[in-house]
Amino acid sequence: MNQLAMLGMNWAIAILAGSGLAYFLKPFKESVISGIISMVISLVITTGIAQLIPTGNLNWALIAVGYVGFFSGMISYVNGVKSERGKKLWG
Repeated sequence: MNQLAMLGMNWAIAILAGSGLAYFLKPFKESVISGIISMVISLVITTGIAQLIPTGNLNWALIAVGYVGFFSGMISYVNGVKSERGKKLWG
């Protein structure tokens, strides 16, 4: 399988799994968007660092960072909204 297709498939699985999890959490749409933004930022940073410091297997690093970035962004958003400070800021 093409390496780019494999990366895309893994990120799609992360987004679908996160969407399924976020469906049971509130708010749904905003948490998924936050996860996607976090995933993109973490992938760009990881790719940039890999250009400076050579790595043995960048593909697997990007898969791991993609999953972690997506779920950390999604869950951080949900926890921020549920917190007392989040209630004051977002209603």
